[in-house]
Amino acid sequence: MPVRVALVVEFLNTVDIDEDVDLLSNYAEYRQWAGERGLRATKRVVARQLRDAIRDLLAGGAAQLPHVELTVGIDPGGVPHVEGDDVATRVLSALLALVERGEWPRMKLCPNPVCLEAFYDRSKNRSRTWCDMAGCGSAAKARAYRQRRRPR
Repeated sequence: MPVRVALVVEFLNTVDIDEDVDLLSNYAEYRQWAGERGLRATKRVVARQLRDAIRDLLAGGAAQLPHVELTVGIDPGGVPHVEGDDVATRVLSALLALVERGEWPRMKLCPNPVCLEAFYDRSKNRSRTWCDMAGCGSAAKARAYRQRRRPR
């Protein structure tokens, strides 16, 4: 998976609904998460707003991204790039690259209400629904089957 995609997916999954874990709720855990990726921790409130806004967009909602100042540089070949090593800058830069390359529709949230994990759909026709077919997909299909088989 390209680095930009992995960063966005990992950032969006700093919250785990099923395990009731939010790595951005504790500054020490957030700093550790950022440091493991070679990034500087942005203000925690900005990181949470950014993550939640992107997740809302993936869920089909209308979200307002937090204000983040970006510095744009131009490399010797004339290609613009966002400069900075903080979480918000890197995530927004990766997000912009996904949009620019037409890959944004491949970013999805698992529709299982106890999961809601973000994932990148690598399927040829962009039809993947579940984060994991063995877990969430199989459980959803079993529920649907039981629902169809239920006496009326």
